Amino acid sequence: MWWNLTGMELSRRAAPGRIEFVHRSWPADPEQLAVIRRELSSWLAPLALTEVEVADVVLAVDEAAANVVRHAYGSDEAGVVELTLWTEDATRTENPTENATLCIEVVDHGSCARPPTGPPWAGGGSR
Repeated sequence: MWWNLTGMELSRRAAPGRIEFVHRSWPADPEQLAVIRRELSSWLAPLALTEVEVADVVLAVDEAAANVVRHAYGSDEAGVVELTLWTEDATRTENPTENATLCIEVVDHGSCARPPTGPPWAGGGSR
């Protein structure tokens, strides 16, 4: 899954041309979701984001990571959630007045091992 969140003026605190980079993986376990949210929040802290923008990014990544935990691996299969975060500085684009871009990639190595269960209103679609 690819998240490209633009328009957040990340370059206000970053040095010109600087690209931040973080890559981390966790077990695909529901208990790890809180850890992922906390670590992501700390990685976003140096960027020039408002509290609302940080909350929006954390929510989007949490949803993607929760989907990995829920859908990517079978119940007897150990898996991982990988997260990569970087910024692309506006000075590297043709129009340097544009805002920098925050890029986040959430990756799994599963194969959608189990169909959704539960009532249709629980995200499983119509049956």
